[in-house]
Amino acid sequence: MGSITMIRFLLFAAAAARAAARASEGAQKSDAQRAWGSGDVRLIERMARAAEDALAVVEETERKHRHETAVDEALEASELVERQSRRAHRAAYEARMTAKHIAFGADDARGRMSAAADSAMTHAVEAAAAAREAKPLGAEASRLAKEAIARTGICSSSERNVSSVAGTCSAQRPRPQGVEVEKCDEDKGTCYPDWNELGFYAKRFKAQTLISKGVRLSHLNIDHLAAFNPSLVELPGRLRKEIRRQYPQAYYVASVRHSWGQCQRFKSLYKLAPYVIYGKYKSTAEVPGRHSSVVLLDRNFCVLEIAQQDFVEELERPNSVGWLAEDVKLLEHNGRLLATLVMSSESGKYFQAGFEQRFGVFELILEIRDEKLHAWYAPPSHEVFPSLSNYSTASQIRNLGLLVLDGRLQFLTFLGLQAELQPTLLPLSDLPSTLPLLGHFGKWLHNNVNPLVIEERGMFLVVGHEHEHAMKDKIFQTTSWHTYLHYFMLFNTTAPYNLLSRSPAFCFSDQKGGKCDLIQFVSSLTWASPQRDSVVVSYGVNDCEASFASIPLRTILEFTIGCGLDWRLEAAQNYASHSFQLQAQVALGENAI
Repeated sequence: MGSITMIRFLLFAAAAARAAARASEGAQKSDAQRAWGSGDVRLIERMARAAEDALAVVEETERKHRHETAVDEALEASELVERQSRRAHRAAYEARMTAKHIAFGADDARGRMSAAADSAMTHAVEAAAAAREAKPLGAEASRLAKEAIARTGICSSSERNVSSVAGTCSAQRPRPQGVEVEKCDEDKGTCYPDWNELGFYAKRFKAQTLISKGVRLSHLNIDHLAAFNPSLVELPGRLRKEIRRQYPQAYYVASVRHSWGQCQRFKSLYKLAPYVIYGKYKSTAEVPGRHSSVVLLDRNFCVLEIAQQDFVEELERPNSVGWLAEDVKLLEHNGRLLATLVMSSESGKYFQAGFEQRFGVFELILEIRDEKLHAWYAPPSHEVFPSLSNYSTASQIRNLGLLVLDGRLQFLTFLGLQAELQPTLLPLSDLPSTLPLLGHFGKWLHNNVNPLVIEERGMFLVVGHEHEHAMKDKIFQTTSWHTYLHYFMLFNTTAPYNLLSRSPAFCFSDQKGGKCDLIQFVSSLTWASPQRDSVVVSYGVNDCEASFASIPLRTILEFTIGCGLDWRLEAAQNYASHSFQLQAQVALGENAI
């Protein structure tokens, strides 16, 4: 561009020279002639013409250059468009091929689905035909089984003696001199003759009465308050030497619950001294356990000692709220005592601000110190119990079971057509994956105990429960549920832990023709002897006292397998409706405790 500028400058100078020549033509003609004659003007004009020619050449060159640049850009754009076009054609080709493969796959899938549907329909028709053929055979097998059971006589009565007369202890729980029950006025609708302080009749709910002369727990230091729902285990071998040095007759360890007792509502049955549990005026006779106590028993279930409990600061008082053990369930494992428990508020204010109930698994430590039995709950050692790394959680659950299968700890979470077991506490599901079992009141059966494993038979024994719902606030003004019905259940010890049998509903009475206690809750199953031929069934009575009944294992098996046959056959014959009902309950979430 510099040469063009110079040329334009020369042209401008030539034009200026011509203009000057014309302006002075008249006055200075002689001078101009002389200048023309000298050749200066002609030189300038030649230079101007040369500059004009050069400018024309440059402009033409520049025009050609612009044209060539545009052509190059057009060629590049054309090549780019061509490449993109090839890519688009390739993508379209691949899309067409993919579509063909998908179409072929869909056709193949439709063919397979059609074949599977045809096969399923064929199998369904065959199954229906087999079911029609099997129904009379099943009915005949049912008739033969019932006749065989009837000949044994084991289920001929709605009452049965299940335990012999138990030994007696020197301490006896204080009771009124006579039983005086308030008369019932049905016309006013203020009472219900089948229920009173003495309990209820099992036959009203098509349940069996198990007559047991159980031992009622008694000790001077707990006879002034509620002590119920005992959990019993045999004293572990690794602790016997130390404990029996101080208490030679020690055989069992048990936890009993004190919190939320209802002794005061059964005035005709229990004569307890006035007491205060909480606050600065609380009774000096109150045992150290507060919500629960750990007690040492002999073979006759007599109390030898109530343990002094040591509370660990970081466990007992997180966030300035005192945590105390409630609903303790004990299990012996590898010579140690494990305890599942609910940690609840020291003040009993379950719903106070910032309070969250917790469920946990701890090790119960026992030792003799200063010639006294001491007990405390400690987090389980990760080295000893690696599966219990998560040992507590904020939860409202209470009825988990803990058992050992093939040397491994398992948590029992739900009862149903299978027992749901898991090796760790977390995660916890709110609903079962198995079909739960329904009891007389139409509610799910919930677990009561740590299961008792019967290794030689490849099964484990569980107790489940349900309770009356509609009369909760009417029957004797109980503050919790009442009219509990219990069921023995047997499950396989191998996955998927199928239900083998379920007993009829039952409750305990201490005399023939008597009533079952208004509130009963089975809280543990324990072997009564090393021979494992009898089972100690521990249960709470009226949320006030604890009872222990020793029942032969054979009696439990006959009752569960033999007398539970009717239920099993009925469930099998009506499986469709039974299954639909249970699945509907699962969907609705009816898992009330």
